[in-house]
Amino acid sequence: MKRLLLLLALVLTTVAADPPRREPLTLLVVGQTMDYLEPCGCGGQVAGGLARRAALLDELRREFPGAPVIDLGGQGFLTERLPLILRAAAYSGVALAGCAADDLAAWEHLAPAAAAAGMPLTSLPPPRLAAPPAPPRSLVIGPQRGWRIGVVAVSLPEGGVTALAPRLAAELTQLRQQRHCDLTVLLSHLGYGDTERLLERLPAAQRPRLVLLASAYGDTLPYFEELGATWVPVAAKGRSVSRITFASTPRGVSLSCEQRMVLAGVSDAAVASWVDAFVAAQRAGQVQQVAAGSTGQPAVSTCGPCHAAAVTAWRAHPHGHAVETLEQAGRDVAACLVCHAEQTRRLGLRPPATGDRGVECATCHEGLAAHLADPQTRPTTGGREACERCHTSENSPRWDLPKYLANVRGACAGTVQPRLAAPGG
Repeated sequence: MKRLLLLLALVLTTVAADPPRREPLTLLVVGQTMDYLEPCGCGGQVAGGLARRAALLDELRREFPGAPVIDLGGQGFLTERLPLILRAAAYSGVALAGCAADDLAAWEHLAPAAAAAGMPLTSLPPPRLAAPPAPPRSLVIGPQRGWRIGVVAVSLPEGGVTALAPRLAAELTQLRQQRHCDLTVLLSHLGYGDTERLLERLPAAQRPRLVLLASAYGDTLPYFEELGATWVPVAAKGRSVSRITFASTPRGVSLSCEQRMVLAGVSDAAVASWVDAFVAAQRAGQVQQVAAGSTGQPAVSTCGPCHAAAVTAWRAHPHGHAVETLEQAGRDVAACLVCHAEQTRRLGLRPPATGDRGVECATCHEGLAAHLADPQTRPTTGGREACERCHTSENSPRWDLPKYLANVRGACAGTVQPRLAAPGG
């Protein structure tokens, strides 16, 4: 009997020493929207967009019921877009959002938009704001499936990392000891180097378990372990959703992560309709329409007497119909027209309702007026620099200069291959 009692006491002691077992908890992480409502639609596969992201989050939330959604922050600085961005975030179940530098700079616009969307914001240290109240230093998620998660966001450290470290340590300690959080999460907009230096100044026991790191890259980067934490880089311009799962183990807590790009495919119909309405409102009266041919540069028609074949070919080429491309998509707003219309690029005006409406001879050739006055004065031809004003990696992910330049030159020589080159493609 004595042996049995000793064995029972040993079992009870072992059970008491084990950490409490909880159901696995999944977090979904988005962020760094950076004013990015939707990808450019004319350059092939570009990730991101509010409607696509909402659809992916809906899919993941159905797969992981009850999963809280954290927004790293970085909504953007175009204040007229903030209500739409936060409305879409709240619709997608975002529980809280951190603040980046642009968020704090736009605080007087961000705070009411977040309040209207029911979106709690957090920032440490509290920014010096003209209009209080400042966001709370930290927020708590849970309890969810037996977990309480404390969240702290950092950006723009006053006094540098050295001054920020003790304040962060105090906040993390409060989350653990007074607010009884099982795990702490750091939302960092400081970049990798300063975030690393910040954590190095914290005692090991005070460091966060998870670091969500704002990334300058548009693609996902591998997550990694460092300084006792799992670091998950969050792709810029809302182009990724990260799924992070915590599981209780006999040794503590294990963490797994999957990062998915927000690619072309299903879009959420409600969010897409909000974006369409916003763009339509932007378009109305956004820029004044210019009279036909008023670019401040010689019009395409002036080249016709000597270059009839080239003008005919160019007018059949996709570049010559670049404005129609936008109009058909309902995206003929200034931000897009600047690459699709010479009138917008040079004068900031909407292209004319008729006539040549798109990329023109003057887009690639400088010195046309001098050439028309004296045909012996040859106009200059822009090369890579002229093309890449618009054909950036953002707008033209499949950009191949020799291939596309040859196609454009073919049109100028009087031949057309319209399926090869498209505006932004």
